[in-house]
Amino acid sequence: MYRYFSVFFIFRVAFKGQFVRATLTEQGWAQQEVDKVEAARLLNGRTLHPSPWDRFSLIGVAVVVAIIVAVSSSSHAKRDASGNVTQGGDSKVGALRTGDCLPTMTGGNTKVSDLNVVPCSQAHQAEVFYAYDLSGSFPGSDAVGAEVQKTCANYLRTNMKLTPADKGKAISPWTLYPDTQETWDSNKHAVCILALDSGTTTSPIAVAK
Repeated sequence: MYRYFSVFFIFRVAFKGQFVRATLTEQGWAQQEVDKVEAARLLNGRTLHPSPWDRFSLIGVAVVVAIIVAVSSSSHAKRDASGNVTQGGDSKVGALRTGDCLPTMTGGNTKVSDLNVVPCSQAHQAEVFYAYDLSGSFPGSDAVGAEVQKTCANYLRTNMKLTPADKGKAISPWTLYPDTQETWDSNKHAVCILALDSGTTTSPIAVAK
C-alpha cells in the first residue's frame, strides 16, 4: 500500500518558480522546501528559473497544497492487451502505467493506495507521463522522494513537450512513490504525473518530443 506520496509544483509566472515538496504522513503534513533547482528546457524549450517562495508554516498560516485524492469506486479499471485503459475504474498505484489518465486532481488529506483512471479519450485532468520501478534497498523516504523528483524532472525536460492545445495553460508535475519500508518491499513503483491546474482535456497534455 502506498501510505505516503509526494507532489512537487511549478509556479508559473513568466515560467519562473521553485519546486516545493509536500509529504503526507500519518501524523499530518510534513512539509519541506526543496533546494532551488534550475530545470533548463523543462517543456518545449522553455527554461524554469528558481525564485524565492514564502516559507510555509503549519501553525497559524493557511497552507494550500493540492494532492491526489483516491476516488472511491467499487469497479476496477479494465485494460486491453496493450495495457491501455478501456473502461474507467480503480487502479492500484503500483499498477499505474505510462500514458494512464486520471479524471481529477483535487485537494484533500488522505493516504493513497488506489487511484481512479479513465480512457484518455474521456475528460481527464492528469496524465502519467512516466512510470518506472526503483531498485535496491530502501534508502529512506527523503532519499526516495528526492531521487524520484529528479528522475521525473529529467524525463520531463528531456523527453516531453506540451501539445499545442495546452500551451499557455497552468500545468503542474507531481510524483508518487513508496515512502515506507513496507511499501518498498511489496512494490517499488514510482509515478510521474502532469496535471492541469484547472479544467480537463480529452487530448494528451504532453507528448514525446
